[in-house]
Amino acid sequence: MFLTRVKKIYHFQFFYNLKVQIEAMYLFKIIISFLRDNEYRNLLGITVVIISIRTLFYHYIEEWSWIDAAYFSVITLTTIGFGIILRLQTLGSFLP
Repeated sequence: MFLTRVKKIYHFQFFYNLKVQIEAMYLFKIIISFLRDNEYRNLLGITVVIISIRTLFYHYIEEWSWIDAAYFSVITLTTIGFGIILRLQTLGSFLP
């Protein structure tokens, strides 16, 4: 009885791990196909540059930590917001 239960658990675990590996390979192939697309690469590059510039701005002008600056840059760029209202310095309030 115990041995059959162990075999069933091992059998389930084996196929579950196999399923996860197949899904990971499929996701990896999708990411690679996106990175081969020239327009997608350009969009990804522009997004990284915008987030980097805004992070640098908030870090040096607003004197925030790197994590806070990067977090605020991503949240602002993706227009999520989370209802975060922060008082910015005069120069920081001009950045859209």
